Amino acid sequence: MNGQHRNKKKIIKFLMDWYQEAIDTQSWERMDHFHLDQIIRSFKKREVWFDAAFDIYKMYFDLIDKSKYTIFLDIPLSESETETDVTLLNSNYIRKEINNSEPPSFYLELINNYNLEQTLNTSLPINTSSFNDNCFNFYYYEQKDDIDGLYYRSIFVMEK
Repeated sequence: MNGQHRNKKKIIKFLMDWYQEAIDTQSWERMDHFHLDQIIRSFKKREVWFDAAFDIYKMYFDLIDKSKYTIFLDIPLSESETETDVTLLNSNYIRKEINNSEPPSFYLELINNYNLEQTLNTSLPINTSSFNDNCFNFYYYEQKDDIDGLYYRSIFVMEK
């Protein structure tokens, strides 16, 4: 984990405890999730969110039963007054636009979960060729709020 996450055992314990609780309570029924900054104190710093989120996400690949479950990563972006030019969506743009007050979060879902499939169907698959790891699919989701007129945006990341 790039040498910056010294307490790997503590991180894995958190991930496994959350995973087991999610299975026991079927948390996907209520869209339960956890934010990156809940794991350890060093993840409270916004400047580590992007890289740490992917480090944690990759750790889950070896921890979950992929025949039954999938984990997806949600990277909330800052609200915008205008629609996003999707040609700008690369790793540098995402790093810059991560929401200041809401860290990336993780969701456990059953394979073929209807709600997840519907969300991805309303999202735009994006090519993030600037991200040099070829094991992810990226989706862009944007919705305009009729009350405040702002566009609320997220990047969803799924394992290929």
